[in-house]
Amino acid sequence: MKRIIFTIIFGIFCISTSLYLYMFLQPDSMATLNSRILDKTELVINSESSNSNNVVADLNDKINELLEVGDNFFYFYNSNDNTSSYVELNIMKPLARSIKLEEFTNLNKIDIVSVTTDNYLLNKFSEQYQIEEYPAFIVINKDENNQITYHDLLCYDSENPFNDDDIKNWMLTTNSWLGEKEEVKIPIAEAIE
Repeated sequence: MKRIIFTIIFGIFCISTSLYLYMFLQPDSMATLNSRILDKTELVINSESSNSNNVVADLNDKINELLEVGDNFFYFYNSNDNTSSYVELNIMKPLARSIKLEEFTNLNKIDIVSVTTDNYLLNKFSEQYQIEEYPAFIVINKDENNQITYHDLLCYDSENPFNDDDIKNWMLTTNSWLGEKEEVKIPIAEAIE
């Protein structure tokens, strides 16, 4: 009799644990990523509705609207790119969840899909922000005189891809980490070399 009760309890425990792990650890689907309603920190410029000559200007106008005096944290990504999707689903989401957030509300997420359709537009946009590859993280500072400077750039490098430690180090270095303050594990310069 004890053996039957133990077997039933063990079976319930295994099923419960499996369901819990499945629900907690399952990655977000791409449909959720692409169909999410955009809030004030996430911008998409539709290149089909804009004249291609104005796409970069429209994107820059939207970025400028988000700028406040001081440091502003930006995350440039391409919603049609597998690398950007991987970073979003497997690095950014778990990092946010590690500090009990759905996402980093202090990061202005900019979908650059509209400029990636044309190499000229992509080069023009990338030159302005000094970004070589996407996804990328950058701090844009706006001073009281409306002067804009770019610093603390972390670009994806296909030969040496960044991981969650690299992004967390960038956030710690730039004071954009919303969790408990801790020491940077690896200096950010070493993380991207």
